[in-house]
Amino acid sequence: MANNRFRLKLSDIRTERCRAFSVLLVVFNIFASVKSFPTCTDKRCVLQTSRFLLQEEYSLSIGDRVKLNKEEKLVNSKILAPIKEEELKRNDYLSDKSEVFKFIRKMPKGGDLHIHDTSMVDIHWVVSQLTYLPNLYYCDTQGGKFVRFRYSDRVPEREDFCDNSWTSVKERREEIGPDEFDKMLYYKMTMDRKDQSAQVAWDKFVGSIDCIADLMYSETGFRRYFKRALTELYEDNVMYVEVRTVMTSILSNDGRRFSREDTLRNFIEVTDEFKNENPGFIGAKFIFLSIRSMPRDILEKDIRTAMELHMKYPKHLIGYDLVRDENRGPPYSELLDILFIPAQNGINLPFFFHAGETNRFGDTDENILFAILLNTTRIGHAYALSKHPLLMNLVKEKDIAIEVNPISNQVLNLVSDLRNHPGVVFFANGLPVVICSDDPATWRTSGLSYDYHAAFMAFTKAKDGLEVLKEISKNGIK
Repeated sequence: MANNRFRLKLSDIRTERCRAFSVLLVVFNIFASVKSFPTCTDKRCVLQTSRFLLQEEYSLSIGDRVKLNKEEKLVNSKILAPIKEEELKRNDYLSDKSEVFKFIRKMPKGGDLHIHDTSMVDIHWVVSQLTYLPNLYYCDTQGGKFVRFRYSDRVPEREDFCDNSWTSVKERREEIGPDEFDKMLYYKMTMDRKDQSAQVAWDKFVGSIDCIADLMYSETGFRRYFKRALTELYEDNVMYVEVRTVMTSILSNDGRRFSREDTLRNFIEVTDEFKNENPGFIGAKFIFLSIRSMPRDILEKDIRTAMELHMKYPKHLIGYDLVRDENRGPPYSELLDILFIPAQNGINLPFFFHAGETNRFGDTDENILFAILLNTTRIGHAYALSKHPLLMNLVKEKDIAIEVNPISNQVLNLVSDLRNHPGVVFFANGLPVVICSDDPATWRTSGLSYDYHAAFMAFTKAKDGLEVLKEISKNGIK
């Protein structure tokens, strides 16, 4: 029998209509109260009214209801406030040399609830460690823009995506010199914040991710890679992580493919080993990803695999999501028959949908609406949410956390100046926000501190301090 949460009853429609009317009524009352203020004719009236309105407005924002203890107040006033004020004056604060960044890196940050498996580890480490292992081959792709890798006991057969035959990494590195070769690999696996169209940025992003995936989802590299990923998060004082993963089958050196369940078991084993070595680390859970542009039969197979793994490993595989450029579709409205498969089979598979990762209006952004109607647990990015005031109210009322990824949105060219990011609106309205890193290694960062720092400096009021950091950190493990 279908899960009750997916049934659309007449009473539900009436309830939602009543809620929508209530929201409109609140907005009307606020507007009416503001309109009722007398026109000020003197300085005292202007000052008193401005103080009242600012106080009312600030009471809505993130951190306003957080109470700091005596020690926290001292740290806030004597350490954090002065360095934030100084860096805002310099206007060059988005740097890992910043004193605020150093402060944030030392503080506990709860959990990173939106990070992708293939971009968790600093690419310098990937190049210096994984590409120096034996039996590694590479080929150029897309006219030399990118590379792909294979660990193999013998020279692999040429693939359709390769521009040329597979070449030994060891021999090629010796031929052109390790510094030049390693630098080439680093730049092919990463992106910077150069101005470029969103489509060009997405193409570069996907090409970068593919070559990292080859190294990660190999029998040689997998456990090394994921243990390093957890290490980098823990060293950044991140205590918990939820990893988005396509759950790619691991490839052995002799060309065998293991099952996707084997991949999940490897994730779980490495996590348990890491927790035993680091008792302060809470753990890692996993969200199954599908590539939204894949054929429908592949998407149906994926969601059924996610259902099976969730039923078998409910404490580890906790939900399902779709990923890749939303603007290229398909939208959730065209995937409903697939997304209702779990409910039609009586299985409660939680959703954690990417939605609204776009700067379009009245188009791709409507994915947010369908994500909410499909009862998503959280919304990944929700960049376009600020254009939808009714949906913003629904998100706040239903306490649907928004996974905000500031640096990702900047690198993928949704916003240039982070002070213009809709996260400013989310913070000002006190929406349930969690700050996440998305694909930090690809952006040439590591851990979660870079995104915390960007959000704290760009999204918050000048006077905001430790109370904001405390609330978003708690949201990460809420």
